[in-house]
Amino acid sequence: MRGAKVRAHTEHTTVSQVATHPDGTVTIDCACGMRLTNGPGWSLDEHIRLHRAEARFLALAQVAPPGIPRLLPWPLVGPTSPETAPSRGGDLPARAQAVAAALAAAGATGVVRALPDSARTAAEAAASLGCTVGQIANSLVFLADDEPLLILTSGRHRVDTAALATVLGVARISRATPEQVRAATGQAIGGVAPVGHPAPLRTVVDLALADYDQVWAAGGTPHTVFPTTFAELVTVTGGRPLAVGD
Repeated sequence: MRGAKVRAHTEHTTVSQVATHPDGTVTIDCACGMRLTNGPGWSLDEHIRLHRAEARFLALAQVAPPGIPRLLPWPLVGPTSPETAPSRGGDLPARAQAVAAALAAAGATGVVRALPDSARTAAEAAASLGCTVGQIANSLVFLADDEPLLILTSGRHRVDTAALATVLGVARISRATPEQVRAATGQAIGGVAPVGHPAPLRTVVDLALADYDQVWAAGGTPHTVFPTTFAELVTVTGGRPLAVGD
């Protein structure tokens, strides 16, 4: 329970930078999709505390022992559940909801959220989230001897397919076509998530992602992401940790 409280407190993140305006007001882009303005009736601190209270409730509800008295039924259903949390443009797209459901089923703590701008590339995602490119966990689909292979790689480098083929004991690793990516994952290039696929995929998780306390992965569409960690990615995907490039 104590660990759930700590995670709930630390996982509320903001994106972009705080901006101070000539009239003295301060704005910041929040991860929930709102642009917050510090004013006489509402402060940035209050908004962040509200988010942390919400995150704490969800985190504790997930780890509470079965049978404990509850004020609300759990798991939540309907528009307030993590799977269907409102995004900037309304409810999450169906593919993102499927990813959110898969993450919840696997015990992941990160919530899928929508970004106002495209996160199709690692550079775009990093710019939107205000993090480094290396913190973006790209979900890249390859073919290893004609079988789909999902490689979760840090955005800071490329996959060395020849070296990885040797380590995995396959003859050849080649990049999948857009059609093959969609067939294997049910998702389009630029929005492929680590989970939420029609069937489990053989997965490799880049060891470079362990260099960061928090990383971000696509949530099933080019406009959705979720926060996670290297260890959690290994757990939810059943992936094999390997060095995949320079």
